[in-house]
Amino acid sequence: MYWQVLPGYTHDATTVKDLLRVLKDRLGIEQCLMVFDRGMVSVENLQAISAQNLTYVSKESLLARGFSVYDKNLVYREHVDDGKRFVLAFNLQLCLD
Repeated sequence: MYWQVLPGYTHDATTVKDLLRVLKDRLGIEQCLMVFDRGMVSVENLQAISAQNLTYVSKESLLARGFSVYDKNLVYREHVDDGKRFVLAFNLQLCLD
């Protein structure tokens, strides 16, 4: 796990490129799953993440994969297999805490 305290009023979306550099150059990380909120989501950031073959999870990416919104932090998707009902839920806030 890696975290960095940034100066106040730093716009989230401007931090991704520097974070990607730290992951690769300083920490030597070539594979990871990035979890972030909507403030980090931009076309430019997602392209930069994909260019390094990294993966990410955000509320928006889960909604695009068929998840539904339960409340402001929780998304879910139902799946039925062999007559059994499964509910896959993801709480983004718990991951960020």
